[in-house]
Amino acid sequence: MMRHAGYYALLQYSPVPERQEFLNFGIFLAVPELDFAEVAVANGSARMERIFAGIPKSRFEDEKRGFGNRIKLEYARKRSLISLEELSHKLANDFRISELRSVAVDNPSQELRRLFSILVGDEEPKRREKRISAKIREAFVSRRIVQYLENPPTVDIPEAGVQINAPFGYQNGAYNLIDGVRISGNPSEDMRETGRRAIEGGLLWKHYENSLHKKRLVVVGDFSRHEDKFYHAVGDLLAENNVRLYRLDSLDPLIDDIKDNASLHS
Repeated sequence: MMRHAGYYALLQYSPVPERQEFLNFGIFLAVPELDFAEVAVANGSARMERIFAGIPKSRFEDEKRGFGNRIKLEYARKRSLISLEELSHKLANDFRISELRSVAVDNPSQELRRLFSILVGDEEPKRREKRISAKIREAFVSRRIVQYLENPPTVDIPEAGVQINAPFGYQNGAYNLIDGVRISGNPSEDMRETGRRAIEGGLLWKHYENSLHKKRLVVVGDFSRHEDKFYHAVGDLLAENNVRLYRLDSLDPLIDDIKDNASLHS
């Protein structure tokens, strides 16, 4: 396949150019022999926010695409790489085009993607994972037990200055407050989070243990990122504090308890 002379430049951003810190957010590629000139601009602004804190995200998103279009139009208007170099020297704002470099090209579109991947890289927005409470609700809805559950009020533990908000509650001799625990997959983070729930559950049980209206914390977590031994270790910790633990992917024991006690307390 015949190769052609191509020229590329980085599209860069810096609100403080005197610091010599530039963010590569796009790339321009021209192959004059093939009448090809195109710009690729990265999605997202997470890197910009990390490097240049305090810059309005919406302004950056609008202006970076506008700058990319300006570069493309400038080349189309004069069909000259010199005009791009002249434009770069004239620019005094936060956006600039780097020095043009040569590259041998056989397929311009593929080469643009290759250069973009190596020198810029895209920023796909992270998909927000569903909250554990939403996952629990979906499980309860699919198993048709929502009608057996209550939406309990906030429970105060004044001596500890703690409030417990749980989305679901049911009676089985004690009043069970069902809540989710966020499990990220990081053992240290997850031990801290489950440890916090153990403390809350222990305080809840102690506050009501001599009352006619005993209350217990029931915790559900998605432990799919951990080995079983981690789940069992957490379960032991919570049990020591009179907290019951269930896996999101194994809710049958909890669902059976809710159903069995619904008939007793209805």
